[in-house]
Amino acid sequence: GMRFDKENVALLGVTGSIGKTTTKNFLYDILKDQIKTYVSPRSYNSQITFPLNILNAPPNQDLWILEMGLSQKHEMEKLVSIAAPNFVLLTPIVASHLAFFNDLKEIALEKAKIFSKGRTQWALMMEDSFALSSLLKIGTCEKEVISMLGPLFSILDEEEGKLVFKKNL
Repeated sequence: GMRFDKENVALLGVTGSIGKTTTKNFLYDILKDQIKTYVSPRSYNSQITFPLNILNAPPNQDLWILEMGLSQKHEMEKLVSIAAPNFVLLTPIVASHLAFFNDLKEIALEKAKIFSKGRTQWALMMEDSFALSSLLKIGTCEKEVISMLGPLFSILDEEEGKLVFKKNL
């Protein structure tokens, strides 16, 4: 199979149920002027489109920001076997894939395979992540837990790529 084998390129993998593409593009906008950065086009994050990122990336980039999605079991294992990220950002997990999974914890644990490989050094996730205590046990990388929206907001839905918030007052 195909393998990412560039030692001089750092990979930042973005996964989660919502906000992956927005987060990926936001990070790219912040980093592109400071470091030579490649960002995966559109939502190239599946078993089929993910390898295209590796084939299409221009040479001489220092950082690749790649979206890593899944819709069924064992998909993340395949993606990390192609290219395990050095750094991971896990966006919120919601019930968007329940066709192939029993519950949100199962989805969370499947997505957490993104930091199961030794190459991964650091992962960032939200304090309200489903199954957070289980996620923290996966892999050996350092994990940082943050509150992105603070206690006043919760994400209700994502409509046409826009996040819909509810005030928790």
